[in-house]
Amino acid sequence: IQEAEQLPIGPVRYRAVITAEAAEERLRVQQQREEEEKAMKNKMNELRKSQEERLNALNKEREDRSNAIAELEAAQAAASAAKAASAMAMRRDEVERTRYLKKSRFNTALHVRLLAKVNQMGLTLPPLCNCPHGVQPLDEAYPFHCSNNCILYHNPEAYSTMLAHVLHAFGVLE
Repeated sequence: IQEAEQLPIGPVRYRAVITAEAAEERLRVQQQREEEEKAMKNKMNELRKSQEERLNALNKEREDRSNAIAELEAAQAAASAAKAASAMAMRRDEVERTRYLKKSRFNTALHVRLLAKVNQMGLTLPPLCNCPHGVQPLDEAYPFHCSNNCILYHNPEAYSTMLAHVLHAFGVLE
C-alpha cells in the first residue's frame, strides 16, 4: 500500500491501492482459515484424549470389578452356585463393556466424519440456543455449558434433536 500511495494521484494509484488492499485481505483471510484449521485439529486431539481417558477409566473400573469378583470367588470357593453366578455376571459385564466400547468407537468415528464434512463444506454452524457460553454446536459437551433456564441444559436428547435439525437445514445430513 505504501508503494501505491507514492504514485501520483489518479486511476493508476487508485487501482494500485485497491489491489494492495485486496492482497492484504486475502492474506488475512488465509491466515484466519489456517488458525481455524489448527484450532479444529487441537479440538479433535482433545476429543481423542478424552475418549482415551474414558476408556482407561472403564478399564480400571473393569479391573476393579474383576478383582472384587476374584476375592468373592476365593472366599466362597465351596459354593458352586456362587461360582456360576459370578461367572454369569462376568460374562454380562464383558458383554456390556464390549457393547459400550463399540458404541463409543462408532460415535467417535461418526463425530469425526461429521466434523470433516462440515469443515469441507466450509460451514459455520449457528449456536443452538441463546446461552453465552461460546461452545461450538458440534461439541459433545454443548448442553452441559448452557444456563439453568435453557431448554438444552443437561438435556442431550434435545441437543441432538436440535443439532440434527440444524444439520438438515444446512444440507450436511440427507
